[in-house]
Amino acid sequence: MAKTLEPLARAPSLYRSVQEAIKEFIIANSLRPGDMLPPETELVRQLGVSRTSVREAVKALESLGLLEVRQGSGLVMREFSLQPLLENLSYGHFDLQELEEVLEIRRVLEVGLISAAMDRMPAATLADLRQTAQLMREHAERSIANHAEDRRFHQLLFAALGNQILLSLLDVFWLTFNKASAHADLHDTDPLRTAADHAAIVEAIAAGDVEATRRALDRHYDGLIGRLARARAARGS
Repeated sequence: MAKTLEPLARAPSLYRSVQEAIKEFIIANSLRPGDMLPPETELVRQLGVSRTSVREAVKALESLGLLEVRQGSGLVMREFSLQPLLENLSYGHFDLQELEEVLEIRRVLEVGLISAAMDRMPAATLADLRQTAQLMREHAERSIANHAEDRRFHQLLFAALGNQILLSLLDVFWLTFNKASAHADLHDTDPLRTAADHAAIVEAIAAGDVEATRRALDRHYDGLIGRLARARAARGS
């Protein structure tokens, strides 16, 4: 028999308590994507709160990608996805310390997983990486932003692993840094070096040299960390 929900004590931010209660209900009942939750009226009754509080909580859980409200059906568990986080990145604000932490996580993931990615990388992907790096160089020489190519390059690096959560997570980190760069004095002052860094990664992969590839990735991230350091110096922090 499914566990039920307990009435909640009222508080200034009651809908947050409702959110947590619904999450706990999902975990306690081992609900999976496609499973139904109790209807809104039943949530109101079991929790002992207003319909408004339940609706606010449900709306917040929808924005996190946890629930879906289906017309005529009710509340349904959704498949796990990082897409809501991707869509909300443009509204986020990150200070330089947080950006450095995000960058370090991305660096550890890429450097740590590059050996496995190289083992599975087909020749066609290597050719795409080389073409993308060349396009980055051509754009840098003409002072054209390399954002699209840079993003594609890092997606291609790990595509062969077939791990969609990893690819989405790395993309979240890429977008976080890229979007913040427009507001935190993190513009690339040496796009030719950035293009050269990517070309060095490609050549190390082509040579089948894992350690050289890791060093090339590290040099690339050193450049990004340098941009953060310059931004901090400009702010006197």
